[in-house]
Amino acid sequence: MKTLILGLGNPILSDDGIGLRVARALQSKCNQPEVTVMETGMA
Repeated sequence: MKTLILGLGNPILSDDGIGLRVARALQSKCNQPEVTVMETGMA
């Protein structure tokens, strides 16, 4: 089974960008091939 973690957020607004920051942090710590971490920005 594969797992997808989406980091959602708006990079322009400070508090709305937390999902993007969390996704970036998880990408560097997650080394499992069945887990995919993606950033998705919204405008």
